Amino acid sequence: SVNDDIKKGHSFFVQEIINLKKVLLELKSKKCFAVFDEIFKGTNINDATAITINTIKGLNKFDESLFVLSTHLNTIEDDVIVNEKNLVLNLECFLENENLLFTYKLKKGWAKIEVGKILFEKYGLKDLLNFSK
Repeated sequence: SVNDDIKKGHSFFVQEIINLKKVLLELKSKKCFAVFDEIFKGTNINDATAITINTIKGLNKFDESLFVLSTHLNTIEDDVIVNEKNLVLNLECFLENENLLFTYKLKKGWAKIEVGKILFEKYGLKDLLNFSK
């Protein structure tokens, strides 16, 4: 779990960096299994995109270890080589009668449904923020 560390003066993002560094240092001496949930969500989208791509490419060098990374950064799709080391999966989701249906099953490939936009509209935020009325 990653949180700000006020005592050390570390932001959420710095804590993410420190956690990744700890994993990388462990990799020098042994095999590793690590899960990174929404890695680099503590920084801006441009930095997160660039360093997520670099991280994935770098982790590929550790043949004896296994990593699971989750991300909403679908813009990295063209930069991630899908192979035996990089399996891209998404949680299956359908749009039926304007309702989102989640099967909670893993499906190969990148998610194409823009869930955030759909929910933003469904809960009326688009209308509430429309100043042209």
